[in-house]
Amino acid sequence: VLTGSPGGLARITALEAAAGYTVDHLTTYTDFVNLTDTQLFEYMHIWDLGFYNSLNAATQAQFVKYITQGGAVWWNGENYGGAVFQAKDISIVNMVTTLGGGTPTVNSFDPGPSGIESATIEAEFRLANSATTTQFARPSYFDSFGTGTPMCKRVANTAWAPVVVWKTGSL
Repeated sequence: VLTGSPGGLARITALEAAAGYTVDHLTTYTDFVNLTDTQLFEYMHIWDLGFYNSLNAATQAQFVKYITQGGAVWWNGENYGGAVFQAKDISIVNMVTTLGGGTPTVNSFDPGPSGIESATIEAEFRLANSATTTQFARPSYFDSFGTGTPMCKRVANTAWAPVVVWKTGSL
């Protein structure tokens, strides 16, 4: 697990531990890049909850190596808030494209500082609970999904998705 927001990190750590996984926290992308192949491939999956920073070339290379060897990653993009925040979103999009995930694009819609946005959860992702909607604070939206599948779509514009999934083995 790469560290990120404290609340999200604590929740995911608890869920992973309850599922029987040993959880490691890496505090920087440099720590991630410095993992040896033996260390890297011990992980079943990686949650990148970092924010604000784009993924530099070395970090992207480490993720590409991990994914092409069968690893699964959750990349947490950035809330919309201008170019400095969208740098991470753009670096994720570039990496997905490099990995063969098509050409996703991020929309520049800004819901504003108090913009709580509702999204409808797509049916195939409602297996674990009965919730049909979720909310995001100032999300960025994909308006082109490449070969990915939207996990949910904005209620007010069903062409935009704040979460897109590339299923294991598709990248």
